[in-house]
Amino acid sequence: LEVITAGAEEARALVDEGRAELVVVGEGGLELVRRAAELEGGPATIVVGASPGSPEAPVEALRAGAADFLPRPATVEQLGDAVERVRRRLR
Repeated sequence: LEVITAGAEEARALVDEGRAELVVVGEGGLELVRRAAELEGGPATIVVGASPGSPEAPVEALRAGAADFLPRPATVEQLGDAVERVRRRLR
């Protein structure tokens, strides 16, 4: 798994060019989640969002097309588990 960190514009370009298999975004990245979901064969997305004080955040992320949602603060282990869940679903 190659890891690329990118700003919003670069991430959008990577998605549009088909160079991303998995995208992890913050809650502000729902536009990119929707874009990825629109593309045939587009990348899976994981949203790392607001604290548990925002119960609508996971629903909004999943409705936008996210494969998974993690509340903040997310640990490396939680992110790794989310990536593994997404991989299993994609197989």
